[in-house]
Amino acid sequence: MADVWNLTCRPRWRRALRPFVRVSADARGLHVRTLLRRQSVPWGDIAELRVHQRPARTCWTRTPRRVSLIPHCTRERLLPLPRSRSSDDPAFDAEVEALRALHRRHAATGPSKVSAVSYGTPRRGWAGVLVLCPVLLVLAAMAAGSVSGTASDERAWKSATACTARTPAAERRECLTTTPAVISRTEDGRSARQPSWLYFTDGRPLVRAEVSRDAALEFQAGDRVELTFWRGQVMKVVGKSYAWHENVATAGTAAVFAAAFVLAAC
Repeated sequence: MADVWNLTCRPRWRRALRPFVRVSADARGLHVRTLLRRQSVPWGDIAELRVHQRPARTCWTRTPRRVSLIPHCTRERLLPLPRSRSSDDPAFDAEVEALRALHRRHAATGPSKVSAVSYGTPRRGWAGVLVLCPVLLVLAAMAAGSVSGTASDERAWKSATACTARTPAAERRECLTTTPAVISRTEDGRSARQPSWLYFTDGRPLVRAEVSRDAALEFQAGDRVELTFWRGQVMKVVGKSYAWHENVATAGTAAVFAAAFVLAAC
């Protein structure tokens, strides 16, 4: 790798990402380019290029590896590329070694300046803005368009009453149906991205219901609860010492999102 002068790392498993994320290196330093910004770090500012390997959660999952940049004066940061989904990836190892070879060659003679975030030339910067603004305006329009539908759902939920024996089958989705159940086990998500679940004995009246993490921690296996259904969805789980209620989106929330997207676009 002693003769490596330039290197460009591109995504290998997602072709759609190629125009948006790219890492390259040359005699001047390491360059990271994304859709909206560019950043260049001189070799003299880099203390080390380190490989991070996240442990697999199970014996069937792979151990992803990424490269982090260790500067002399600022905090560590992960590079978007190169990356690998396996602990045995010759192509990934070759790219890492090529980056390290460039670092060894130019670190001693490279400039030692504070790494700066560059948004490119004014023309390129405006191009990114022109791409982002329409996207934000579309999101604002979608949020604004959902206000009336959200308000209608909110009113329907607040006015819903319990189903009776005389309620026609076609109208039972709009009324409240209450059913007893027994919790067989709970599963709480470890982070905000992971859902939490209540599982029910014998899969009755359903196999599981998604709830908040607090509810999954409060309920216990063997608890007898009462489920309230509305429009085919579990809206309430009421036990002896704890009750969970589904959060119903309000028109005010949708309007706030629409305004936020418009402000961001401006």
